[in-house]
Amino acid sequence: MNIFGVVEHVEDEYNAAKVAVARLIEEAGKDPTVLQDAGLRPRDLQDCLDRLENTYVLRLFAEFEGSLRRYWKWVRNRDRLPKVRMYHLLRHVASKHTVPADVVENADRVRELRNSIVHLGDAPDAMTFEDCRAVLCRFLGNLDYRWLHKIPYS
Repeated sequence: MNIFGVVEHVEDEYNAAKVAVARLIEEAGKDPTVLQDAGLRPRDLQDCLDRLENTYVLRLFAEFEGSLRRYWKWVRNRDRLPKVRMYHLLRHVASKHTVPADVVENADRVRELRNSIVHLGDAPDAMTFEDCRAVLCRFLGNLDYRWLHKIPYS
């Protein structure tokens, strides 16, 4: 599987989770006892659904970051590289591989969104999961295509 397959897999999981939680909300509306064994209330399900997109934006960015770090190790032909902050890694990879400035800027917006979700508990930026997916795939699409077939994913 290549990186675009990993991103697609995260998207599929996100869509499955949305459908599953929405379906359980519907079912609990008809029969509230379906939540009793798990100690849940209908409000818990709604909170889950309301926060699901942020959860999957985090997951998507984690996959992107891990892929970018593996890419950089592949490019540098090394087993280990020093830990570099994501802000700097984005720019370093972009400068070495001619990633357009607007693509880097948009990927950095996703990084900032991720940081807001993790550290502030909210998402002030109006980027959707789909927006984030498109931005991160566009960034990765500018990298050396040979890498996409050399890095194993599970």
